[in-house]
Amino acid sequence: MPDYLPFHELLNVTSGLVEITLGSLVLYERMRKLASYGIILLLLAIYPANINMLLTALDGKDYGVPIWALYARLPFQFLFIYWAWLVRDFKWTEEPT
Repeated sequence: MPDYLPFHELLNVTSGLVEITLGSLVLYERMRKLASYGIILLLLAIYPANINMLLTALDGKDYGVPIWALYARLPFQFLFIYWAWLVRDFKWTEEPT
């Protein structure tokens, strides 16, 4: 969590709860589009924290995660954003033929 943000633990718990809630809501067709947009916004909002974690690790802070993993997860965030975008209009039921 970047130093410029207050209440680190509260923000961390809140973002986790939002992530779980949105991930659950995406299962319901009526909520899927809104949940997908929420997931995209959440992923964009936490991206600076991921960059901050990489930068502080490069400065010597030990997170118990290899530096390469911190680099590798940055592009995955955009893959997950794309995935959330694709899921927004997904239908579980097949159309009759």
